[in-house]
Amino acid sequence: MFIGKSLLTLSYAAVATVALAQTAAQAPKPEGTKPAAPKPAEEEVLQTPVFVKRFSLGVSLNVLGLAPMKEASTSQQVSDILQVNSNTLPKGNRIGYGAFVQLRASSRFAINVNGVLRRIKWEGTVDTFEGVDRPTTVQDDRRQTSVDEKTKARYFDIYATLRRYSRDHDEEGHRWFWELGPAFRQVNQITTELTTRRGNERNCCDVTPRVPANKWSKGFSAGFGGQFRDDFGLTVTPQVRYTRWMDRPFDNLSIRTMVNQVEGMVSIGF
Repeated sequence: MFIGKSLLTLSYAAVATVALAQTAAQAPKPEGTKPAAPKPAEEEVLQTPVFVKRFSLGVSLNVLGLAPMKEASTSQQVSDILQVNSNTLPKGNRIGYGAFVQLRASSRFAINVNGVLRRIKWEGTVDTFEGVDRPTTVQDDRRQTSVDEKTKARYFDIYATLRRYSRDHDEEGHRWFWELGPAFRQVNQITTELTTRRGNERNCCDVTPRVPANKWSKGFSAGFGGQFRDDFGLTVTPQVRYTRWMDRPFDNLSIRTMVNQVEGMVSIGF
């Protein structure tokens, strides 16, 4: 009797164990236990180095090879009783300072805009002789009036050139270039001091600014140079540029500014 009850108890236990096992097998597994999906292999990103940037800017130092104005003298016999002599002596320096911006247009072409500030200065004298010099006298019988002039002015020059490089923008190494484009010049900040002398009389000082012949001038520029780049992306660009001006800012008697301009310049860009 005891053995029979024991066997019955064991049978119930076995059935219960099988039922629990089936229930556990059919129960859904929690989402957190799902195996993680394999991560896709990371793609290696390769960046192509650029030796001529899409956009760059910098500063420039410009030195004129020719003076902006020549030392000159003129003499005009306006009429039988009027003669005008003029002498001009340039005093300004040849150094200019500027800045530039450049936009790459294609693999080898770029548009470069360079603005430069320059100073011009001169001193001169205009002698006016009125009347007739009689040949029977030793002295000059004409009435002489002399005007001494000191003038300073500032040029603001703008050059917009199309530049072509000898290498593609992503090709390693230094490169040469040539450029061509229009140029514009504005004259401003004109200051003048005039002193009039007539015999023993001396009148100083008339500070009326001299009126320029052309406040705006236009011209054409052509240049040649090279671009050298270091490992940090800094560029040094030496070049030579020629500009032919179509207008003279100052053009009166012996005061005539140059129309041919040759300059050397060095630009540092970022």
